[in-house]
Amino acid sequence: MGIKIAAPDLDYALAGGELYKAETEEDIQDHIDEIEDSMVAFLDKYIKKGEMGVCVQASTLGSLEALLEFLKSMKIPVSNINIGPVNKKDI
Repeated sequence: MGIKIAAPDLDYALAGGELYKAETEEDIQDHIDEIEDSMVAFLDKYIKKGEMGVCVQASTLGSLEALLEFLKSMKIPVSNINIGPVNKKDI
């Protein structure tokens, strides 16, 4: 199931990411810290820094994670990831 959210300043929203509710500035900072920690853990799980590997790009966080799990099970190293449409500059 999915929803579409229309709001100002969604330029940095991550498709497939979690949705948090914040009522105070402190809540906002707490959620930012949680998101940063989870993204660092995500990157550490799938990317081997300094090694050669494939670059993986997907349209949403969920599809990226599924592809990364598949590559991990096939023992294919990943050197870089990105979320969004593939553009000529990405190739």
